[in-house]
Amino acid sequence: MQYVQCKFRETDTRTYTYSNDGEPVAVGDQVKIAGRGEDGWQRVFVAAVSDEKPPFDTKPILGKVEPEQPDLLADGDDDDLEASLGDDN
Repeated sequence: MQYVQCKFRETDTRTYTYSNDGEPVAVGDQVKIAGRGEDGWQRVFVAAVSDEKPPFDTKPILGKVEPEQPDLLADGDDDDLEASLGDDN
C-alpha cells in the first residue's frame, strides 16, 4: 500500500494524502481521485509517496491518468498522408 501526497494544481503548496493499492505511482505522476466532474473523477498531481500509514483515514486513488496519445490520422483521411509522402510509389 502506498500513501500518496497530492496537489490539486502543480503550483499548490498544500498536499492531501490518499491511499493507493493499485499500480505503483511516483512523484510527478498524475492520478485520478473521486470528483464532481462529468467522469466522476478529478486529476491531481503526485507530490510525494510513502509506505508509512498516516494517523488519519485516507480516500483511495482511482488509478493513474494515462498520457494522451496523439491521433496521427484524426480525421481518418489517408489522402493527406499520401500527399506528404509524394507520388514516388
